[in-house]
Amino acid sequence: MNRVILKNKFIGYTSYPNVWSKAAGYTISGGRNLTGGTSFNWKTMTVNVSFSYTTSGTTHFKAKSKRASRLQARANVKIIKWKQKIFFPSLHKIKTVRGKNITHTTPTISVIYKK
Repeated sequence: MNRVILKNKFIGYTSYPNVWSKAAGYTISGGRNLTGGTSFNWKTMTVNVSFSYTTSGTTHFKAKSKRASRLQARANVKIIKWKQKIFFPSLHKIKTVRGKNITHTTPTISVIYKK
């Protein structure tokens, strides 16, 4: 078993706002659901991550209005690669099955600026 935790990893832009803009800030109403996701390569595998984040109260994120920005999500991503040998008695064969489990902590939402 191979296990790694990628700390504070970018896991996608939020569904609101869905474009880059030169805004002074972003206000998210209480109960609003923000979703998103991304794919990235880690070693020899592609990792797909998606998230859903619901605000409990109205939240405001300040931004620099002279720079293009939007909201992003970051989290600690845990990747577990595993393999298991399975014996098939009727075939008299052992087969190796490989898999991966990908989980992440609750995302942190913040402003990101376009480079």
